[in-house]
Order: sequence, then C-alpha cells, then structure tokens
Amino acid sequence: MVEKAYPIKFILPIQLSDGTIVQLRPIHVSDGKYAASFKAGLSRASLNSRFFGHSPKITESIIKKYVDLDYKTQIAIIAEKIDGFEKEIIGIGRLAPHVDSNETVELAVIISDSWQGKGLGKKMTTYLVHIANSIGFINICAYTYKDNIRMIEILKCNSFQLLNEDYNTYYAFRPLDLDNAKETSNILDSRNK
Repeated sequence: MVEKAYPIKFILPIQLSDGTIVQLRPIHVSDGKYAASFKAGLSRASLNSRFFGHSPKITESIIKKYVDLDYKTQIAIIAEKIDGFEKEIIGIGRLAPHVDSNETVELAVIISDSWQGKGLGKKMTTYLVHIANSIGFINICAYTYKDNIRMIEILKCNSFQLLNEDYNTYYAFRPLDLDNAKETSNILDSRNK
C-alpha cells in the first residue's frame, strides 16, 4: 500500500457560536477507532437525514471505506473537539465524486446531535465548498430531505440551487468558481505557513 500525503493545508481551527474551539481536519485512517462513539452520539433522525433511511452497520469494511481516502478525488473533514488529551469527533463532512459525473463532487455532512444548532454544519459546509473548489471540481451537489430545514438553509447560504429530486428530497447543486480556486488554495497555503 502506498502511503498518501496527509493534506495538512486543510486543517483549520474554528469557533462555534457558543465559543467552543473546534479543529476541522482531514480524516485519517487512525480515526476509524472513533467511528462507533461518533455514531452513538447520533439520533435515529440524524442518521435518517444523512443516510436517507439506511443506517449502515459499523463494520471494518465500512470504516475503511470512510477513512481510507485518496485526498484528491474524495476527502472527509472531521470536526474534532480536543479537551486535554481527549479527542471527540463531533461532525463529519465528506466530498466524493458524484456517480453521474467526474466533474461533480457530492457533499454530505452529519453533526453529532449535542453539537447541532451551534453553527458547525454551516461552517463545515462552507469549508467543504472551498476545498472542493481548490481540488478543482467544476460542480458540487448534495441531497437533503425537504423537511431538513437546517440543511436547506445551510445550502441556500452557500448558493446552492434546490431542485426537486422526488416528493420528499431536494437535489442541491451549484457550480464552483474555478477562477477563485487558485485564490482559495493560496489562502489555505498561506494560513499553514
């Protein structure tokens, strides 16, 4: 197995609306050990909203699928609360190629229930749009239930257009601005110097 270069340029500390400092960073293979505790912090409603009614059983192969990424065509960003030596994953956002187009990346975000309503979902989504732009994707999309009001507002704030996918699902879509991709990459690079 070839070791992939960990993209440290995508590490970003943020502050939530309650003042909590959280680190956004690319997921690493070693984060798989936190999968069960993260899932335990999710309600059935949160799992349903993220996985559209299917809650995957946590197996070694599922964990590997979600943490062993190439960081070029797919990336996952975790929101990590660090308290001393204790780390807690409180959110995960993922970018993966859309099944219908190599130019489009699909966005998905899930936040631990006790951390919802503090601005983390919005900040992660905005950051993932910037990352998708800097990687060089042309378009970004997401799917959400029509009753997921918080996610709908987050997508609208990030200039997504909402289209009816079916009777209870929106397909959210927006082109990425390739002219700003270099600028976004420069901002991320300068922050890490």
